[in-house]
Amino acid sequence: MTDNTPPTDEHNNPDTEQHDDTGLELTPEEPLSELEQLRIERDEFESKFLRAAADYQNYARRAGLNADAAREQAVFDTAKKLVSVMDAFDRALAIDPEKTTITDLLAGVSLVREEFLKTLNSLGVERIEAQPGEPFDPARHEALMRANSDDYEPNHVVQQFQPGYAARGKTVRGAQVSVSA
Repeated sequence: MTDNTPPTDEHNNPDTEQHDDTGLELTPEEPLSELEQLRIERDEFESKFLRAAADYQNYARRAGLNADAAREQAVFDTAKKLVSVMDAFDRALAIDPEKTTITDLLAGVSLVREEFLKTLNSLGVERIEAQPGEPFDPARHEALMRANSDDYEPNHVVQQFQPGYAARGKTVRGAQVSVSA
């Protein structure tokens, strides 16, 4: 028995399913157009993603450099303002102790103090002065001790030992106080 049917070639037979290297089935009517379109779209998305990732890395690097530059500028600006205070100290130390009275010395120290307070104010630093009788505020005051007092209600400032300081609304050091019990 001989078979008279011609041998079939799978590649030339239009009824045979074809697959590409990704495993997607290709239909004879649309051999590569839809698949090629998907590949093109994939390549475009990949390219956009890589550009976005590179842009983000550049942004992060620039942001870090800008933050470093801002810190450096802040230190420079602060140092520039404090130099005048140092000059006042140098002038005070350069006086002749034989020709200076205690009153003159105290007046000089007072001028240096005023220069320093002016510099602190220019940097946004303010003194916190706690007044006897005002309510104790833990955000602005530091209680060093409790004191019995007939003059003030409980949890009110009795006495300030040392002023506090705030910078741009944030307490650097609370005013050190005694608080009524």
